Amino acid sequence: MIQRPAWQLGFSDKSTIKPESYFEAIVPGAVQLDMIRKENMSPYTYASNVLKFQWMHAKFWHYTSSVHLEKVTDKIPYLIFDSIEYQYEISINNSVVKEGKGIYTPVRIDLSEHSGDQIKIDVLIYPAPVYEHAKKRNDQFSRSCKPPFAFGWDWSPRLIALGLCGDVRVEYLPMNRITDFDISYSLNEDFTEANILVDYSLSSATAPVIFELIDPSTGRVIDKSIDPKSDKGTFNIQVKSPQLWWPSGQGGQPIYTAKLTLLSDTTPHHTVTRKIGFRRVRLVTNEGTWFEQEGLPATQNKEPITAEINGRRIFAKGSNLVPFDMFPSQVSEDDYLEMIRLVKDANMNILRVWGGGYVHKESFYDICDEQGILIWQEFPLSCSSYPDDPDYLKTLEQEARSIIRKLIHHPSVTIWSGGNELFNNWSGMTSQSLALRLLNSICLELDPHTPFIYTSPLFGMGHGHYLMLDSEDHESLTTISDSKFTAYTEFGCASPSPWEYIKTFIPGSELNEPAPSGSWEIHHAFKAWHKENTWMSLDQIERFYGDDLSLPDLCSKGNLLQTLLYRYLYEEMRKHWPYTSMALNWCLNEPWPTAAGNSLLNYPAEPKPAYYGVKEALREQKYSIRIRKLLWNSGEEFRGDLWILNTSPYQIESGKAEVKVVFDEKTIETYVWEYEEIRGLKNLKGPDFVFAIPDNNSGSTEQLEITIRSLTGQNLDSSYVLLVK
Repeated sequence: MIQRPAWQLGFSDKSTIKPESYFEAIVPGAVQLDMIRKENMSPYTYASNVLKFQWMHAKFWHYTSSVHLEKVTDKIPYLIFDSIEYQYEISINNSVVKEGKGIYTPVRIDLSEHSGDQIKIDVLIYPAPVYEHAKKRNDQFSRSCKPPFAFGWDWSPRLIALGLCGDVRVEYLPMNRITDFDISYSLNEDFTEANILVDYSLSSATAPVIFELIDPSTGRVIDKSIDPKSDKGTFNIQVKSPQLWWPSGQGGQPIYTAKLTLLSDTTPHHTVTRKIGFRRVRLVTNEGTWFEQEGLPATQNKEPITAEINGRRIFAKGSNLVPFDMFPSQVSEDDYLEMIRLVKDANMNILRVWGGGYVHKESFYDICDEQGILIWQEFPLSCSSYPDDPDYLKTLEQEARSIIRKLIHHPSVTIWSGGNELFNNWSGMTSQSLALRLLNSICLELDPHTPFIYTSPLFGMGHGHYLMLDSEDHESLTTISDSKFTAYTEFGCASPSPWEYIKTFIPGSELNEPAPSGSWEIHHAFKAWHKENTWMSLDQIERFYGDDLSLPDLCSKGNLLQTLLYRYLYEEMRKHWPYTSMALNWCLNEPWPTAAGNSLLNYPAEPKPAYYGVKEALREQKYSIRIRKLLWNSGEEFRGDLWILNTSPYQIESGKAEVKVVFDEKTIETYVWEYEEIRGLKNLKGPDFVFAIPDNNSGSTEQLEITIRSLTGQNLDSSYVLLVK
């Protein structure tokens, strides 16, 4: 039995002052969303409207409700808050019963002393936790576990969600019930047996419990064990020939169901279920890195970042996931389903849940389990120096334990990370920082078989670039082609968003005059990162196409450049396997509409042209050619070796392909390539392909196309575009 109270909301300047008036609040939600409804405000996503919300961060917000508690035999009423942002004080009948901070730790209050009564519930939400002594912008969020992106990032506005962001309910739970049910397991070296350890606790020792493990293929019970009457217990189960869980593209995703049932006499009284996916994950040293030390004194080896799943080393190809929305209460399971559908359709197998954002709702991880998407999960630290402060560390420990306990059963969660860019000079943390030592120790205690890394990047990993050109005349494609990193955990290519999309949130009065002010600046086209014109990249687009383009044409050309660059960058990184083991662009999505940036999806989940370029680049098996730059001059010699890329565990048979170059509707070069069979998880480097860039007499930048087509019926065909001045 569940009751959900109806809530009223008000605000004041001090915690001790009651609001002058109250209005309807929707829970789960946020105080900002309730104010939009109350005042009939224009959407915060449009124009510069988000600036109207800044005053809300400094207020005290008062939720109030009442509920009549039923008097139910053999059941206890609990008031449960799934998630609160951020600092709160809960009162029952005007008496404070709970105070705390955090987002990820549920609050559960025993209301048994009020059974049969009408009770008044008040929740006081404190102002946004901004560190008042911050000396730089990034320090303002460094004393809390709030998602840093909410304080303003180079793709999101300053909009700090506050309120009852999770479900709130009165739930009547059995007096005699299962209070804890934890499962851990280990696989033997040849993966032929799983040893399951079951831990449980009961509210009282009234009856035995039955454990059942249900086969994902047949639905039958493959193990059934009865534990004698006890208020807590531990027992082991051996499973022969377990079906292994694999990432997408490497195998299936069988999910077992484990059930623990408390009996009353011989009748089931209370049942709790858990899902299990059997897999072993390790981070192992990248091939070839042990031998790169040059003489003595020797330094440390590059950090291991090759994902080994069930004994198989794989190439991890995916993206960085930022929050779906500025307000997590607005994200539904359908939103998660659509996002992961796009991820899987793009041939990705991993997402890095970036440390500046939210830890998602559990349904997100359920979907990743089902679809085989690996999750690199970061704790809520990013781009700042988090202190060795006891109060902060207490909250961090509380939140970390809650996060791990929520996610530990998900086979998709395969890497824990302390956070984002913590060892860089703008953060200044080290492996000796207490926050990171604490997180490592908690992960080791609660989830010892899942890898932990302190941050990204670590020694050996590539992080950046994010622009088309990294200097006036030097393409970032060339820079990255010349690089050698064990993983590319962030890399990007900024561009304007599609013109039709921009028109939905930039007012007509500003639309045709993009400038580093007003709505264009608010939506991150200008002044977003380092330089005034960083993400809009108008000057960079003009280096490729000239300065006589209209604004819609600049957007269209920028989208093409972003598409080509992302595609060629991903393929280049794949060519470095197995030395390079991971490619994650910055970034997949956005929490609100941006006029320009690096993402593959516009808010809320609208694919940009670049998304389809990445989808092509990440096909499991494909022909490829090395392309070191986009823009070519007439008469230059193009030289690029041919490749077959194979990130699947399946071999490619020997075959024959035709390589053709077409410019101005004329074939200018052809070549027939014969190759031998290629084993699974192996690439093949073929011969150099050389031709002279033809003369372009059009006076504008034109496209040259290279196609690689199978002559033996294999599904490996690819085509490439170069730009010719």
